[in-house]
Order: sequence, then C-alpha cells, then structure tokens
Amino acid sequence: MGAFVRAVATFYADGVRAAPRALGRPGTPLARSRPARFVGADAGRAGASLDACSRAVLNNVSTSSPGIHGILAAMAIIAVFNQKGGVGKTTTALNLLAGIAQRGSRPVGIDLDPQGHLSHVFGTQPRAADDTVYGFFARQRPLADIARVSRSGVVICPAHMELAKLDAMLGKGFNVVTRLRHALRAPDAVGGPVVIDCCPLLNVLSLNAVFACDLIVVPVSADYLAVQGAKEVERALNALEPVFKQRLPRRYVITRFDMRRKMSAEVVAEMARSFRPEEICITRIRENVKLAESPAEGLDVFRHAPDSRGARDYESLLDELVGAGFLR
Repeated sequence: MGAFVRAVATFYADGVRAAPRALGRPGTPLARSRPARFVGADAGRAGASLDACSRAVLNNVSTSSPGIHGILAAMAIIAVFNQKGGVGKTTTALNLLAGIAQRGSRPVGIDLDPQGHLSHVFGTQPRAADDTVYGFFARQRPLADIARVSRSGVVICPAHMELAKLDAMLGKGFNVVTRLRHALRAPDAVGGPVVIDCCPLLNVLSLNAVFACDLIVVPVSADYLAVQGAKEVERALNALEPVFKQRLPRRYVITRFDMRRKMSAEVVAEMARSFRPEEICITRIRENVKLAESPAEGLDVFRHAPDSRGARDYESLLDELVGAGFLR
C-alpha cells in the first residue's frame, strides 16, 4: 500500500469514518449565490483585498451580473490531481479555466499547490501569505476576501509557499479535510465553475480538494511513472468510497501524448488494463511546443496559440466533460 493510501486510511480512522451524514452526493451542485454588485461601502470592503485590475473589473460589473461573491453559481467543482509531478497538472487546470472562460463563463481557480505556478501564470501572486489560500485555512478568511480577478478575467484564489506548513498547523480529522467543501457550498460562496489545482502531495490540501469536488481529473503523462502515480490515486479514491457511499467521479486524461513514441502506446494499453474504460478520457493532450511554452509567456494556450494542437485538444477535453454532464 502506497503512502497516499496509508495516509488516507489514517485520516479515515481519525474521524472521517463518522462523516457520511455530513456529506451530500459528490455531484450535488453548489447553492446558487445571490447576485451582488459591489457599490459604495461594499465596493470598498470587497476591493480592499483586490489589486487595481481586480477593482477595475468589479467596478464594471452591471447591476444584473453577479459580483465576486456570486460569480456564476457553481456548475461544477473540478479537482486536478496526480501525486506525480510533471504530468501536466497545472497546465490542465490553467487551460480548463481558460477554456471555460472562453465559453462565456467566469470560472474560479483555487491554487492549492505551494509552488503557486497557477497563480504565477495568472499574475495573481500577492506578497502576504494571509492574502492567499493560506489565509483561508490558517486565519479563517473567506475565499471571497482573498480572490483576485486575473488579467484574463478568471477569478483566482492564489497560493503561497506557506501552504506547505498547514499539515503541522492544522492536524487531521474530518473538520480539517472538509473545510474547503463547506466554504464552496456556503450560500455566499465564491461562485463557479471551480477548478482546483491540487498539491501534488498527499496532505490536508489535497484531501480538502477531494472532499470538495464533484469530479477529479487525473492527468497522466505518457510515461511509466505517471501511470503508477495514477494507480495510487485510484487506490486512495477507492479507500474513500465508504465515506461518500458511492464511487467518486473521476476522469483520467493522457497528456504529453505522441503517437510516434512506443511508450505512448504502452501507456494507453496499461491504462486500459488498470482503469474503467468509461473513466478514461477519449481526448488525449498531445505533445505540443506552443502548449509547453505558453505558461512561460504568462498565458494559457488559447491566448498564446489559439490554432495550436494544444488549444484544440483542451477544447476537445472541455467538450468531453460537457458531454458527460460535468459542465454546462
């Protein structure tokens, strides 16, 4: 049994087992937030934690549009997770957010990775830890207080390196690992759709994402170690099924796929043997230079190279998730 599964079992034994009554179905939509426009004093309170770009966007919200507390009452909460690094986790979170935004919604990204790569690409890295997701967990700050509107209009709850200290600070138990879930399902929650870029390690952060989400997307790059990481995720999710009393919705998506490489074909075959066929995405994210270089430019692939294979592949992935009912 891998470290991930052992750690899940530890949380489970320390109080998660008593939790089923507190959890709705993983697919239960968020309560629709009441539309709110920030004007007058409310604008001051909301804008206090936002940079100039954020305030400018909020000031242009019409009276019939939701403000940052009510932007797009969530249609889905998607957690992007694999404990193996370099599989395209942040790239997938980035381009899911960008693709959803291109379709006319304003999604919310939650960066739970202490490295903060998603926050960096969106240009939403504040200096103070309390102005990030760290402040939500360590200081009980509302998510709406730490949210930033990025240059592209995507709302981001940014990360900070201090997130790495949360395990030692918060301990373990059901109330700890469901904190994000309760926040995202509160009547005044930051709206959605929500995409969570998970920490690549098993810790309080990744378990919060698992307990909060409606769907787990597991990127699996076309190499042997990435498949092994995905198998660890599969075992851990299966270990949590008694808590949710049903199978946790998940989709495995192959990234960095190159049909010219023998390894890619071997990965496809191994995944077919290891996972349920309906949980493996038909879409494969192909190896693509434009896709790889877009984060270095501070851009998603749709803005960097809209006609590239990377953009087409992530557009197809979104179509697949919509077709499966995870997004509208």
